[in-house]
Amino acid sequence: MIVNGHNKENNISNDYSELSFNKRSVILIEGFHLISAICELLGKVNPFTNKVKNSLPLAPTYTNALLEMEIQLSIYFSQRGYFDDDLISKLFVDTNSLDESVYTQAISISRTPKSPLLLSAEELKFSLNLDAFGGVSNSSKITKSDSYITTQNTLIYIILGSLGGRNLRIEKQLPKQLSDGTEITEELVAKVAPQITNFMEGWLNGLGKAFKEHSNGFHRSMQVWQALGLVIFHARTHLNYSLADYYKAGHALAQLDYSKDAPHWANCKAFKKDSTKTYWINATGGGRTFRDKVAEYFISLIS
Repeated sequence: MIVNGHNKENNISNDYSELSFNKRSVILIEGFHLISAICELLGKVNPFTNKVKNSLPLAPTYTNALLEMEIQLSIYFSQRGYFDDDLISKLFVDTNSLDESVYTQAISISRTPKSPLLLSAEELKFSLNLDAFGGVSNSSKITKSDSYITTQNTLIYIILGSLGGRNLRIEKQLPKQLSDGTEITEELVAKVAPQITNFMEGWLNGLGKAFKEHSNGFHRSMQVWQALGLVIFHARTHLNYSLADYYKAGHALAQLDYSKDAPHWANCKAFKKDSTKTYWINATGGGRTFRDKVAEYFISLIS
């Protein structure tokens, strides 16, 4: 944990020191799973979810063993009192970037507020009037119960896909270059913004009713949204589209039935039937591969 505020260190002996600080200045950067597990075992409220997970009470022997367990605690503090925000963010990312249940790409995005990709995603949000459809979430994903139509992360992926195809991805920070080394600048993104906007307007306008009435179709899949960026890239590099053509292509794809039992998904290699042979599910085993196969299917329909 990090003590991000005034603190006082006193030497007690040659081996020990005493550290005094305000508990409100503590920032936790690790140990989320351990704390959650202990709360569950003891029937306590999880401080991260504010919920109590129902489980059988521990026998006294195990409770005592838990109380006697040694837990290593690392404390970061500075004589200056406060840490730079970038350093705190870096420590959190370096500690948790391999744990998807703690680390999300939203952290990467928040660390690069001046990125042309982030600025363009905000512009795309307003150009498409996405607030009228439910708004844009800053989380990395949305659920069926969410009112949001998409995520900030997804808009960035659409822009990335439109710029450079399938090989660009968000890792510990937003990419600054295309695969060929071309710098991602505001000017570069601005060149493709009209194509993205027109295509997405056509798609959204065609699916407006579906977004309001059906929350469980593939039109709500963020991988399907990301696939649209790859479709735009293909149109830019292989088809001689006018801006009006981009709108027509997006609107044409909006005419598909996006329900999860629609027969036409049999023609898309991204899908297979579930165990009941009723609904289509991901056949690829991965999010990026699923996105790529959906994009290939969409491209085959407009080419």
